Amino acid sequence: MVPYAKTDIPVQNILVLTDFSACSQKALLYAANIARRHNSKLTLLHMVAPQFSLLPQPARRKEALRAALGEMKQFQAGLVSRGVLRDIHYQLLVRPGKNWNVISRILKLQSTDLVVMGTRGRTGLKKLILGSFAEAVFRKAPCPVLTVGPGIPDQEVSQSPRHILFPTDESHASKAAESYAFQLGRGPGVQLTQLRVVHGGSLTDGKSGVNQRLRHARERLHATGLYAAWREGGTTPNVVAEMGPKVKTILRVVDRTDADLVILGIAKASNAPEIFGWTDAYQVVCSAHCPVLTVPHTFPDPYFKRLFQEEPLRMAGNL
Repeated sequence: MVPYAKTDIPVQNILVLTDFSACSQKALLYAANIARRHNSKLTLLHMVAPQFSLLPQPARRKEALRAALGEMKQFQAGLVSRGVLRDIHYQLLVRPGKNWNVISRILKLQSTDLVVMGTRGRTGLKKLILGSFAEAVFRKAPCPVLTVGPGIPDQEVSQSPRHILFPTDESHASKAAESYAFQLGRGPGVQLTQLRVVHGGSLTDGKSGVNQRLRHARERLHATGLYAAWREGGTTPNVVAEMGPKVKTILRVVDRTDADLVILGIAKASNAPEIFGWTDAYQVVCSAHCPVLTVPHTFPDPYFKRLFQEEPLRMAGNL
């Protein structure tokens, strides 16, 4: 049988959302490094939302746009002087309108492979009143979203991740993110760790029952990791199985392994307890000390696309 062809996921167009804040500038550093590594085109987008003013609507829109364009020019000058945009094909956009309406138009106009943004990580009452723009984006975006949360230290951004944590529940949503995890894990010196969060059992399970469930989860992870490494052309990942609440367990392993990237496959809509949901992902983004890449599950997902595309190769190998 002919092995699966190693096909890298293209990252040709990157959309970076900025409000000129410190967190969005940090996100831009990650996006710039990715753009250099993949020779991608970088689109830096600033949105001017409708605001209340005593001026007539056309006048206040014109005034807001003029101010935003001036701020964007100053922002660009600072980026150029610091070498952030060095060797990158980029464009700067300032667009009026409601945030998601503007973003969705940009996503339709250009084939975007990745959205990058920072978030202040609002929780509790602030989130209830103001909502979470970041959560809305990675809930609606049809492509992967790299979110740089508030817990990331203010230090130089590394050129590429050195330790990737890939929490997986072996669902279709997790399979959608698997190719990203193993592709990024191919780099020299990069460690990829697969994590399976095992839910607590009944009170009658006892210590031996818990240990058996954890051992079974590790064995399954090891088997699926071997197969994925063969299929994606990567190395065999480390496997970790732990019992506890999903978000707290992921964050605990992030800290223990000193991960610098978390990859989560997210189902668009599901009430199944075994699947990482949008709320879980947002909590991880807000609390992790590293960026989080969320990959939406669509149908047909990348796993089945690969099977369909490479079936002729496999058949040819058996002739």
